[in-house]
Amino acid sequence: SASTDGGHVMAEWRVEVLWRLDADSLDNGTLVAVADAADEKDWLVSRWEDGPGFYVTGYVEATTAAEAAALLHDQVSTWMEGTALVGCLASVEALQLDIAEIRANKPTVPELASAADAAEILEISRQRVHQLATSNPRFPKPVTRVATGPLWTKDSIRWFNSVWERRPGRPAKPEHPRVRKATRSAVTSIRAAAGYGRRMADDKASESKALHQSMADKRTK
Repeated sequence: SASTDGGHVMAEWRVEVLWRLDADSLDNGTLVAVADAADEKDWLVSRWEDGPGFYVTGYVEATTAAEAAALLHDQVSTWMEGTALVGCLASVEALQLDIAEIRANKPTVPELASAADAAEILEISRQRVHQLATSNPRFPKPVTRVATGPLWTKDSIRWFNSVWERRPGRPAKPEHPRVRKATRSAVTSIRAAAGYGRRMADDKASESKALHQSMADKRTK
């Protein structure tokens, strides 16, 4: 829904904030207690799967995404100050309701990448991908393994590409297929020209030999 406030269009926003705990883990009992307390404020709580923490989702009215995010950010911060759960707000996201609905109905299956796909993204060889997978601690873990080898999410490979510190003096990036094609064409042309030059030289040598032979024959007559 939308309304007007002093010329500004008010809209309802779905806001999600992440509370990251200063702890090694979050037990289920604590999470349930937090969820029950949040329910009184019409907030939803869900576990953060990547570490100790949880998401708080609420709905607010505001004119902009920044205003909506700030509203729930401040409300959750004040609420958490009254608890024993020490931590901090690590992220906040505000979406208009129609966009939130589109995202909710979007397929959640991620794009997967084989070693060949990862090699293309990182611009290295497939052998180098397997080396990084076993030697670099920051390289993403595969989400599954199939008969042809491990599979990663493309997003995780793109993330690694953004943080990977490549060693100095690494091999040059593989050439683009068009570059390779042009290079092969140029090499073919050079080889053809070289062959033509050799044939011309051979022909001239044959002509010169024939001329000398003809002059020698004339002198002996």
